[in-house]
Amino acid sequence: MTAATLDLAAGWLGTFALHSTGVLAFAWLLTALLRRRAAGFQERVLRFSLWAALPSATLQCLLLGSPLGFSLPQAPGAPATLAAAPAGADLAAVPGPTPVADLAASARIDLASAVVLAAAAAAAGGLLWLLRARLRLGRALRHRRPETDPRVLAIAAEVARELGMRQSPQLSRSAGLGTPIAFGWLRPEICLPPRAGELGDAPLRALLAHEVAHLRAGDPAWMWGAAVLQALFPWQVLLLAVRRRWAHLVELRCDAVAAGHSSTTAVARCLLDVAEWLRAPSGVPAVALGMAARPSALRERIEA
Repeated sequence: MTAATLDLAAGWLGTFALHSTGVLAFAWLLTALLRRRAAGFQERVLRFSLWAALPSATLQCLLLGSPLGFSLPQAPGAPATLAAAPAGADLAAVPGPTPVADLAASARIDLASAVVLAAAAAAAGGLLWLLRARLRLGRALRHRRPETDPRVLAIAAEVARELGMRQSPQLSRSAGLGTPIAFGWLRPEICLPPRAGELGDAPLRALLAHEVAHLRAGDPAWMWGAAVLQALFPWQVLLLAVRRRWAHLVELRCDAVAAGHSSTTAVARCLLDVAEWLRAPSGVPAVALGMAARPSALRERIEA
């Protein structure tokens, strides 16, 4: 990698750090002030803040240059380039770069290299962590089976129609899941934990409406993208805080949709039942997704 490329990459990383810190901190403080008011507005602001620094840092570096460049100041009397030699002068007598200039250039390259290598190592570690989580989920979904319970299928089709989906999502069950999961864009699917059929009609309707609301809004893709972003830049700790707050508001929004298509009591009952499944010993390690796996968040969702 050339010195110019290192300078460009390190400058972009510094600019991204500056921009992301500013926009993420602003979004976090705004939602802290609003608390439970304007939840939909908060969700949009937080989602925007997760991604805003990527284009803004790129545009600034391309058009204006990085405000955190790694070019070191030149030492007095040590110009970066040589002045043109007078006509007829002995080229061998023209002084070359001074040791001070060489040291400055070397320090600049070393600093840029250290920044880029540290960021690359952090990104590699983050991607490995994400890959491990994805493989664990893949193992849980590998042996899922199509849903065959006619009651579950009928309620899912009715909820999907009410929420405006052109077709009912595929339904399946997996013994490796502790909570339901919605995924897929071209072929949307909802995979249920083994005990989903134990729910009464109202809680089951709430559960399915919640997952269909995720699919309707494209939440699985947004959440996967946010996870990749955090894995690429794990050193930006504000990404984790904002991502958690945003995911929590997404869950509250889907709970509200579920309450509108069942009842608030049914949503609360469903949340409590899912939490009970997670506490019950099964002998099979289950993947727990969503906010139902966090007791503090679960309590806030039930209160909401």
